[in-house]
Amino acid sequence: MYYTEGKNLYLGRIFNVFYTADNVFDNPTDRYRIILIENGTLIIKINNEKKTIITPSLIILNEKDKIEVLEQNTKTFHCLYFLPKVLNNELSLENLNDPVIRGNFTDTIKQDYHFFKVFLKNNTDEKILNLISWDIVKKIKSLLTDIKNELETQKDNWWTCNSRCFLIQMLFIIHQLTSYKSSLPAINIENTGNVVDKILIYLNSNYDKKITIKDLTKMFNTNRTTINQIFKKETGKTIFKYLIDLSKLILPQLKQEDTSTKFVEQPLFYGIDLNIIDE
Repeated sequence: MYYTEGKNLYLGRIFNVFYTADNVFDNPTDRYRIILIENGTLIIKINNEKKTIITPSLIILNEKDKIEVLEQNTKTFHCLYFLPKVLNNELSLENLNDPVIRGNFTDTIKQDYHFFKVFLKNNTDEKILNLISWDIVKKIKSLLTDIKNELETQKDNWWTCNSRCFLIQMLFIIHQLTSYKSSLPAINIENTGNVVDKILIYLNSNYDKKITIKDLTKMFNTNRTTINQIFKKETGKTIFKYLIDLSKLILPQLKQEDTSTKFVEQPLFYGIDLNIIDE
């Protein structure tokens, strides 16, 4: 069930918006999804493309997108399942997937359709918004909480209208994020195996701590040479090079996030130890 049924007012009415913190990674074939991940790190597949997720992040999916979690160390998820036609009856899945019909939308419908362009994109990198600012996270989480409360309590005649208004606000925020590139790009890891996936989860979760090759070899029960060889074979980079590249992606984002902090302008970021050498 990915809809909310009227239980007090509008008894039996089907409203095609549904909030959950449990069945977040289901793949219904008739719903759009907005997934908010507050903490931790994940490795996922979206439409068979392997990606690493660095939180806080948003994942934006249409009814055709398939998501699978391969590795994770996070516990806090939120997901909103919905149909675009809750904004406008003309925005059915059939109409949205038909370029001829889309081209003939009236100006009014086009304004609502504009919110859903990112959901329809084929490039999976554009569906993942990594390391979004905590200000944005708070706003989206607050809106999700408001929607959840409206759907669960149905306290007055306005519960569907209020939920719809909160959804529109969320879609506007997502539009701003995607239009102005206010998030970290997705990180591609196409050919990694289970061991390297676990190493990536650790590195992506602890980039702000001191990471040493000694700790990694103990954690993954291997030696210095082997761990770098395996990692480089599957990612094309040594661990040291991966962390440097990761820091180059994350550092500008964190500098925007916290202008009160004086970041060190060097490629080693916070905790990358020189014991991880580029072998």
